[in-house]
Amino acid sequence: MTGLLVCVAAWVLAGDADAVTVAALRAGVEQRQDAYRNLKFVLSVKSETLPDPPVESRDTFKIMESDRKEVPRPWRCWERLIRDKRGQWEVDQFVAADGTQSRVVGPVPNKPDEHRWHPGVVRAGEDWTEYRTNVFDAFLFINLDGVVRYTDPTREFSRKFNHRFAIQERKKSLGRDVFVLFDPGDPQFGVAYRVEVTGEPDFIILRFQALLAKEGHRPAEEYEVTEIKRFQSVAYPAAGRFRQDPLPAPPGFTPDFRVVSYEFSVVSVEALTEEARKAWFPQWPAGTHIGDLVSGRNQTIPPKIVEMSKEQLAAAARQVELGEGASPARLRRVLVAICVVVVVVAVWYWRRARRARAGTG
Repeated sequence: MTGLLVCVAAWVLAGDADAVTVAALRAGVEQRQDAYRNLKFVLSVKSETLPDPPVESRDTFKIMESDRKEVPRPWRCWERLIRDKRGQWEVDQFVAADGTQSRVVGPVPNKPDEHRWHPGVVRAGEDWTEYRTNVFDAFLFINLDGVVRYTDPTREFSRKFNHRFAIQERKKSLGRDVFVLFDPGDPQFGVAYRVEVTGEPDFIILRFQALLAKEGHRPAEEYEVTEIKRFQSVAYPAAGRFRQDPLPAPPGFTPDFRVVSYEFSVVSVEALTEEARKAWFPQWPAGTHIGDLVSGRNQTIPPKIVEMSKEQLAAAARQVELGEGASPARLRRVLVAICVVVVVVAVWYWRRARRARAGTG
């Protein structure tokens, strides 16, 4: 926060907003992002990730400063809920990391019932392979180069872009002074960049566009903030949308799993205390196979029985108790044996209770 005040002070001392430089805007954006630590955001999301159909979800994003000097990167936790067939919210996927380990649950694959399990994994360090679906993180932590901070915490990668931004225009948007930056890009790649960023005191990127120069500067990728709110004097993107072109896929191949459209609206924001660290990782959802690469032990969280069809119950029993290769006949024998044991135990308890009553009578 101190760095942000220094940046604002330099702005004021300049005496004229026209004297603002790209370097000052870049520094302001970076410093403003530090104010988002130790916060929890709940948001309503509409998104489409190819090749899956569009989905509406309730997302939660938490971020906290690290509590260990040897692991300076902040803790992150993103959880997505979708509605089940009964209209109730249930966990679809999550990604969480505390600097020492990460836990990931992917969405249930769109496969036949006997394979409809969440894939789960525990890894040492950080694992962001499933995290890019959380586009909201980019709205908070993208920089002028279009790079999200969790992928480049030291900004070493961003410095290699060597963007040649120039302030092209100054205008008003969302009640704020906005500076339009433009970089024609390298003609060899045919991609130009246009960024709209607010001035002091917020330094929020309102729009980031990667433009295809050979197609009339059509945006192939675009972030747009449509509303700004404040929480404890900190301005944050409260609503926005994102879109990007799908990657081309050869005939017969599935397109890359990438978000092609995303729209969000923040429902609530709250400050996190140290107590939040005690329950940082979400609960594993029902119906999850977990590969724990830290302990070397795997585990299975069974599905909710009340939500399973007969076919799903049979499949779950085969996978959890008998293994994938078990036959239906063997499954029936096991279920009958379990029922017999239950009946025998019940009869034994009934006779024992009857004798006890007769003895006391």
